[in-house]
Amino acid sequence: QKGDGALRVLWVGAGSLSGVFKGLFPAGNEVVAVDLVRPDRTDYSAATTYAAEHGYLLRFEQGDATKLKFPDGSFDVVVSSM
Repeated sequence: QKGDGALRVLWVGAGSLSGVFKGLFPAGNEVVAVDLVRPDRTDYSAATTYAAEHGYLLRFEQGDATKLKFPDGSFDVVVSSM
């Protein structure tokens, strides 16, 4: 990450959120994970706990990457796990 300030990251194809444990997201950022399939409660809880412990916010929204409901310019970075 270059510069100052938090980034809003869109994570497309997040699946079970296991990518969180690979250290992809730096502290101080907000990550919005999107996938067609909602992760189970255990996976979601583990991922959000890990994110909080590593200094960033993680939330999940179920949806289709080809039909995102976010306005243009909502994110600074897009990451795809597809």
